[in-house]
Amino acid sequence: GHCDVRQSYSGCKALSMWCACIRSSYKEFQLKGKSRRLTKERFKRLNDIGFKWTARDAFEERVQELEDFKNKFGHCDVRQ
Repeated sequence: GHCDVRQSYSGCKALSMWCACIRSSYKEFQLKGKSRRLTKERFKRLNDIGFKWTARDAFEERVQELEDFKNKFGHCDVRQ
């Protein structure tokens, strides 16, 4: 299993929204040194189970797909 729940995950919209809020709280913590929602204990619990603090965006996913394609076929000439 994994803890990489993306905001676009349709399997459980409530979980994906919660993860997005937690990630937002993490950013707030990084910028301000505190967060209303994310305490040190909660941070530790999420960190201990392998929570992904940053969600990969669509651009990064596509670049990874292109890199995989190039590794497999030896080029980046992807036909439509």
